[in-house]
Amino acid sequence: MRPIVLILGASGSGKSTIVNELERLYGLKAIPSYTTRQPRTPDERGHTFITEDEFDNLENIIAYAETDSCRYAVTTDMLEDEQYSLYVVDLTGLKYLYENYHGNRPLVSVYIDVDVYERFNRMIDRKDDRTPIVKVKAALSRIEHDAVEFNKAEIAKNVGFIVRNPKDKFESAVRHVKRICDLYGITGEYDRVKE
Repeated sequence: MRPIVLILGASGSGKSTIVNELERLYGLKAIPSYTTRQPRTPDERGHTFITEDEFDNLENIIAYAETDSCRYAVTTDMLEDEQYSLYVVDLTGLKYLYENYHGNRPLVSVYIDVDVYERFNRMIDRKDDRTPIVKVKAALSRIEHDAVEFNKAEIAKNVGFIVRNPKDKFESAVRHVKRICDLYGITGEYDRVKE
């Protein structure tokens, strides 16, 4: 089976934006993980937004994580579906997946690395209906959480690749992740839209 690339990164690292660009440019598809979190915008992609009751009724969960009282999960069927090439996950979810997934798809992990100050600015610049003070408080809370979740020793131990994504090098970060996909044979003839 084709490998799947697991994209990790702290809040504001640009992981979802990179995945969206890989989908747009190269036809890759990301698993729309289930979450009990509310959408940030009416057209937010990348998740299947469900209620707590619907989440409780999910079967065959293979990757699970909880952040800010919101639950995230992917089922075995989703992970085994080769139409999907990418999956955005946190480090806890990655470790859960390593421990619980016994299928045939090789797992390739990529950490998107961004300076904490830049991540903070990205989080407060997000377009949504929250007030500035609420955005600042939420960003500080996420930074505090992510300092524990994404400690350097655990990243070094569990992640295969690290890709830097500073604000002026976004296209380079996208190309770097694309090259990793190429290396593992994930991309194919349909992805030569723009090189």
